[in-house]
Amino acid sequence: MQSCKSSEEIEQISLFRWAAFAENIYPELKLMYHVPNEGKRSAVTGSRLKQAGLKSGVPDIVLPVARGGYIGLYIELKYGRNKTTANQEMWLRNLRDQNHLTAVCYGWEQARELIEKYLKLSPSFCGVINNRRAEHGKWRLIHDSYDRVKEYNCSNCDTNHIREYKFCPNCGARMDGGNTNGINK
Repeated sequence: MQSCKSSEEIEQISLFRWAAFAENIYPELKLMYHVPNEGKRSAVTGSRLKQAGLKSGVPDIVLPVARGGYIGLYIELKYGRNKTTANQEMWLRNLRDQNHLTAVCYGWEQARELIEKYLKLSPSFCGVINNRRAEHGKWRLIHDSYDRVKEYNCSNCDTNHIREYKFCPNCGARMDGGNTNGINK
């Protein structure tokens, strides 16, 4: 085996070894993968990879499994005193805006703990339920006595949530204001 280049690489290998072992408990881990964005490359190789779609700052680890109202989990894995770059912060923010859970984890154990907690959340419904198009709905705002938004109520299933999602975590309704865009359900 080729010698490991960095402690971050060792942490990543350790995480994926744990994931292979834990697939018996969490079968969804079979979907987890690494985005090989790191490393020094020649100018020619770097140019070709960019032309092929490689983007700087994309998080290291992706788990494309919907849980807890999120549509997937992205993790930037760090080791020691490493910090995220401006590009990595931008990617994490933009992915959060698209309803993904994002995190920076220091070491494989912290990443493992987050993944386990994430997989224990209830499954999210993302647009299609039982091979039929999901209902559409809108968030009704519930205010506290100071007129601040306290909760968000789904107009489709009448459940309350502490934040807005693109889809209701309970019933899967697409929260687009009730607009079906002329599509029959």
